[in-house]
Amino acid sequence: MAEPAVSAPILALEHLSKAFGALKVTQDVSLDVRPGEVHALIGPNGAGKTTLIAQIAGATAPDAGRIRFAGADVTGLGMAQRARLGLGRVFQISNVVGAFTALENVALAAIVAEGRTLSFWRPALADRAALEKARAMLERVGLAARVGEAASALSHGERRALELAMSLVQEPKLLLLDEPMAGTGRAEGERLTALLAGLKGRIPILLVEHDMATVFALADRISVLISGALAITGAPDAVRRDPVVRRAYLGEEDAV
Repeated sequence: MAEPAVSAPILALEHLSKAFGALKVTQDVSLDVRPGEVHALIGPNGAGKTTLIAQIAGATAPDAGRIRFAGADVTGLGMAQRARLGLGRVFQISNVVGAFTALENVALAAIVAEGRTLSFWRPALADRAALEKARAMLERVGLAARVGEAASALSHGERRALELAMSLVQEPKLLLLDEPMAGTGRAEGERLTALLAGLKGRIPILLVEHDMATVFALADRISVLISGALAITGAPDAVRRDPVVRRAYLGEEDAV
């Protein structure tokens, strides 16, 4: 019997390297994200996760290697160009506009995604099509009751959900989530985890996260970065049992 066809990765990093002077922060890193999967990237502080994410997003250029996204070589492209190709990013620090309502933030994101512009005097709420998309997306992320609230009045977890809505309304081909649980309490973290679980199989996700409960609940595969190099990529159970990972990151000596 023939083997089933394997879809091409939506994102592929090929032998990426980056150094700042004598400090090697990315060392020959190769990994990929497959259609529909949640691929988690973890590692101790100082492992080089931030620099690797900056290279994927287009904020930092690698010294060597190649980045392929949605079938194209994007190594030389900037952040805006990668976003137009469908790379959605939710940052570690929320980038919503606090003075805008939740509805306005998402409507504006929808308008920008379509390549349209608004005159500075025209509020986002005047665009009916964007408004409808924004309302639907806010309902999807559990913020239907908060559409008229200023983003600055939302809780931290609600702002994270709002930022996710702003990314999803742009219909990304891949979501790059940079520590979405940072600063959230237990209840908010559980709600966000459930929200992300609802995206599994529908939108591929590269998840950078310190919260191991979230990682093991969501990830189909996990890559562990230690001192700028990949220590292992594999299924969650295999990563959990790996002795190098236990010593260097999970802080455990016995199997878990």
